[in-house]
Amino acid sequence: MKKKILTTVMAVGIVAGSMTSATSLAATQTKVTFDGTTISFEVDPVVREGVTLVQFRPIFEKLGYTISYNGATNVITAIIR
Repeated sequence: MKKKILTTVMAVGIVAGSMTSATSLAATQTKVTFDGTTISFEVDPVVREGVTLVQFRPIFEKLGYTISYNGATNVITAIIR
């Protein structure tokens, strides 16, 4: 009986702890900087399964690339200036 209660208490603690971590992670805003300047995005960076997803265009434009998109072929091209 004591083992079952202890297991239940531990399970509740783990679930509550993971909920707190997820809430803290969502509240933290990811910032991307290049040469000390923060890069702005139309859509905020997102962390999914430990991977940070960001928009392609703002980063590559900051690196000196010209970006074009062909809607007919769904191809993105990045050409260094």
